[in-house]
Amino acid sequence: MFSGETVYVTPATLRDAYTNEYGEFTPGGDFIPVNDVLVAPAETIDFSAGVTENRDRRRLTLYFPKGFTVDLRGATVEVRRQKYKVVGAPVEYPSELTPTRWHLAATVEQLL
Repeated sequence: MFSGETVYVTPATLRDAYTNEYGEFTPGGDFIPVNDVLVAPAETIDFSAGVTENRDRRRLTLYFPKGFTVDLRGATVEVRRQKYKVVGAPVEYPSELTPTRWHLAATVEQLL
């Protein structure tokens, strides 16, 4: 069996059940350590052939464990001492479709 790495998530804001923002995230620190995150290179098939600026950016796909419930929209994630920004709004896979410990895939792009 394999295990993941520890990454550090800094959420952009807190949101209520209706996704309304209601405050900046600052309880006791600037980041949340998350253990057991799988880190993989992201696919580059979404890069347009005519756009070269995206080809120089590093992207990763992070797979978060089932106990992680923080909204990642706009979040910053530190992976291997490098800062990344979450792309889009990741959504969890249904539990019945994920027999492993990981249920949330998020693409992140390195901050330059």
